[in-house]
Amino acid sequence: MAGRLRLKPLHQQVIVVTGASSGIGLATVRQAAAGGAAVVLAWRDGEVLARIAGEIESAGGRALGVPTDVDDEAAMKALAEAAVTRFGRIDSWVNNAGIAVHGDPSALSTPDHERVLRTDYWGTVFGSLAALAHFRARGGAEAIINVGSIASDFSSPLLTVHSATKHAVRAYTNSLRLEVLARREPVSLTLVKPSMIGTPGIHEHGRDLGDWQLAMPIAYAHEIVADAILTAATRPLREVTVGSAGILATAFARSFPGLYQRLAARGSDAMKQARQRPHADSLYTPIANGRVRSDIFVRETSLATALETRPAIKIAAKAGAGLLAGRERRCCRAERAERPGHRVRHGADGAARNLLSVPRGAFRPRGASDRCPYRGLPRSLGRALHGLDRAHRRTAHRCSGGRGSGGEMTLSLPTDAPPASGGDRIQQRRRSCASVPSIWRDEFGPADCPGTEGGNSRFRIGCAVSIGLTGRQSPAAADRYDMNEALQQIPIGSVSPRADSPRRDGSARSVRALRRPAMPRLMAALWTMLATVAALLALAAPASAQLAPEPESDAAAAPTDPMGRLTPRGTVTGLIDALAARDYARSAYYFDLPLEDDSEQAEQGAQLAQQFQAALDHGGTLLSFAALSNQASGRIDDGLSVDAEQVGAFGGEEAVPILLSRSESADGTPIWRISSQTINALESEGPPADALDQPADADAVLVAGAPLSDWALLLGIAAGSFVVFWLISAAILAVMRATIADREKSSFYRFTSAALPPFSLLLAVIGFQFWAESVEASIVARQTLQRYIGIIAWVALAWFLLRLVDAVAQVTKTRLERQERRQAVAMVTLLRRSAKILLFIIAVVAILDTFGVDVTTGIAALGIGGIALALGAQKTIENLVGSVSVIADRPVQAGDFCRVGDMVGTVEDIGIRSTRIRTLERTVVTIPNGDFSSQKIENFAKRDRFLFNPTIGVEYGISAAKLREGIGIVEQVLREHDKIDNDGARACLGNFGESSLDIEVFSYITVGDFTESVFIRQELLLAIFGRLEAAGLAIAFPTRMVHLVQDSPKESARESQTRT
Repeated sequence: MAGRLRLKPLHQQVIVVTGASSGIGLATVRQAAAGGAAVVLAWRDGEVLARIAGEIESAGGRALGVPTDVDDEAAMKALAEAAVTRFGRIDSWVNNAGIAVHGDPSALSTPDHERVLRTDYWGTVFGSLAALAHFRARGGAEAIINVGSIASDFSSPLLTVHSATKHAVRAYTNSLRLEVLARREPVSLTLVKPSMIGTPGIHEHGRDLGDWQLAMPIAYAHEIVADAILTAATRPLREVTVGSAGILATAFARSFPGLYQRLAARGSDAMKQARQRPHADSLYTPIANGRVRSDIFVRETSLATALETRPAIKIAAKAGAGLLAGRERRCCRAERAERPGHRVRHGADGAARNLLSVPRGAFRPRGASDRCPYRGLPRSLGRALHGLDRAHRRTAHRCSGGRGSGGEMTLSLPTDAPPASGGDRIQQRRRSCASVPSIWRDEFGPADCPGTEGGNSRFRIGCAVSIGLTGRQSPAAADRYDMNEALQQIPIGSVSPRADSPRRDGSARSVRALRRPAMPRLMAALWTMLATVAALLALAAPASAQLAPEPESDAAAAPTDPMGRLTPRGTVTGLIDALAARDYARSAYYFDLPLEDDSEQAEQGAQLAQQFQAALDHGGTLLSFAALSNQASGRIDDGLSVDAEQVGAFGGEEAVPILLSRSESADGTPIWRISSQTINALESEGPPADALDQPADADAVLVAGAPLSDWALLLGIAAGSFVVFWLISAAILAVMRATIADREKSSFYRFTSAALPPFSLLLAVIGFQFWAESVEASIVARQTLQRYIGIIAWVALAWFLLRLVDAVAQVTKTRLERQERRQAVAMVTLLRRSAKILLFIIAVVAILDTFGVDVTTGIAALGIGGIALALGAQKTIENLVGSVSVIADRPVQAGDFCRVGDMVGTVEDIGIRSTRIRTLERTVVTIPNGDFSSQKIENFAKRDRFLFNPTIGVEYGISAAKLREGIGIVEQVLREHDKIDNDGARACLGNFGESSLDIEVFSYITVGDFTESVFIRQELLLAIFGRLEAAGLAIAFPTRMVHLVQDSPKESARESQTRT
């Protein structure tokens, strides 16, 4: 219902907003008024509302402030009446009012608890009911937007009461939506779930139960929430999550609930920070602030939220992955249907899944006990294994026995040929090991158990088993193998001719792959990433434009700094350039020193720059160019204050962090400089100033600001790193060539040979960066090489991904060609080319960013150009997406007889743009795939039986016993025919017709061919007719009996007298 509503444009609406005195509510009414809507403001503080309404009206808008306590039902009804009295109607109602309590809920009194509940939950209920009453009386399409929180998706420490009320708001909104849909009312109900928002409510919310305030690691601007609310007022949406942090946190909490709860419980103390200002308690007394923002740093945009508010783009971004994942699931279901007993998953990802199908408690290290199963493990690994044990309770498996080393796991593996003893199934059993109390046996290699050959592995993965052939062969005579070895002996793409399993038509069943490669899953993951990146790039430009513009008086010119100190990256880059030029006077301006008009301070600053360079040359490190933040705000998730940024460290026994601090320059521009804390540490622990008079490299040959010997050392390390990893790659390929006989048919060899060269290059770059930090060389040379060697890293990564795309496409095409799916092969080729083009563009953008080219404008231009191209080629893209859905979903295939809409015919071909159908009149109809995929498709070729349900009419005038005899005759005919499914077949008296006694028949003809079913239907009807005729029962035909009655002479004479 909500999806078919057409809400009014914003400038034609009257919008009621509760909690409109500050924060999200105030931002919403200001943006709505700026968009031309009439707004009604509601909150407890009437003075603030009057002032805000006056500001809106003075700017040419329409506004009304109504002091309202949202937990009073009568007050909410009065609010609706006031809005209707002033503006004549209400089009959208926003329930935004709320208060919060942070801390231990046991320290909150019952009246205070009820106060929060009445404001947050009952305020939403009263507001929704008041709006619904008006909407039902008026009619038309309207919207109710309830502002909840991501706390309704998962629980959070210190926010127990807040989370409980938001859970209630979410449940009420969803249930009320069902009620509205059931009554077919034209009302849209939307739940907006903000993440952490930098509103004044952070410091002026209900109450803090402690001498601390809640930490805000990632906060978003209020305008993002206001934009989502106004979008829901003009376009029906069900739920909108504001902020990518909230989306990721929700996904993590739902995917790993146990792990999330443990991490959240342990991180509750980290959510507390020292109070920076007195807390304004607003639980009972309203705070008259009239402000929108707090003083904390916020993110101004959220592309994820922009994606959430645009369902079409969101669906398109997920289409590729969803279709491929659905296809993979259907393939797995088809495989299980053919072999019900087959439970083993093959391939690279299948081995990991098989390890999950072991008894609970199986993942334990050597020396563990039942009481402490993960003793001796690193904490993170122990938690992960504990999570596997918990997840195992919900995993279906075939292990018998209890915990620990007792019990067995049975896995069925097909064999290419039955063994000499006649076995046709491989059963895997556990092998005991006296020296290991748990069931760790192997770590991707031989087991380290007494009496067996093995390596020295630290951990052993459980349920490593011996494999015995069982089935028609006794288990006592079974040969044994190692499970990992047996799984590796099944090559990718190996086949088993199932000659002993013929098809229904008598032909031999085609060969089928035994070991399913993991490529389809990799392809699904790859396309998910590419689709998401494409969608985000397309949204980059309009996302920021959706926010309401600030008044021109508040707009500030973009700050500038001639030395590039606006961002941490600019500060470090400019400092390195100054040190490379040995311009220490200019380098001094990158330190937090008062240098203006003070020659003595300037000289000290130059000496300080020399000390800084010397300390870095002797073991100090700086973050690489790519790792440095290029945002004016720096990194806000590093645990430091918003005005501090760590960019490196000095070497020594105890590393001293190198910090940047943000402060204002003489002209008021915020800039980043080396902090005074780092300067003090440098003066106390760095090299003495008199040692800098004769630097060590004074007589050295300098190249680009660094000694030639340092360049040679670092370039030698780079060359050595490349050679080492190249030799390792060549050795691996040589071993594979020697061990794999048929390399042309081995998908694993083709993939490895294609991936190793770029992967070894990427590892060489990582190795160089690690080794370069461990040598004492000029910081200028190290930073320069690490910056531009990042280009090689991007090239290697792009090279690796391009080869991965080719390998995935080749494996997929081979499989599709084996299945004779030509249309899918063409689609794979198109997707492969598109993916390679997109990867190339991403690599070019990354390389340009490494050179310092501002690519933001280019990305925005690409986004706008992509949207323009999409609008211009809308039908072409629609048909392309439709072909992908048809090929992936496979509702019909070439040769299938089907009905598409009101058209009946046989599918001749499914192309990239259109599908051709030959109709019963032998004409060929071409349907664009966009229209084809959106229509109702009925595939007759997939029928496995045909319905036989004629109605047999018998003439009236027979007795009930004769009618029962006729019904029995029909049932006997059905039972005697071998092509009738007797389960559910029946014949019974259905109705007393106008001219017959109707006997209704219901049964199925168990054949799949239409022509054969027609002849069987004929046989059944003739048999029923013949037996009914022999029993003296005639088939009725439409008749009508007319009775003629003649009047008597007396009545005729009486009628004549009456007429005279």
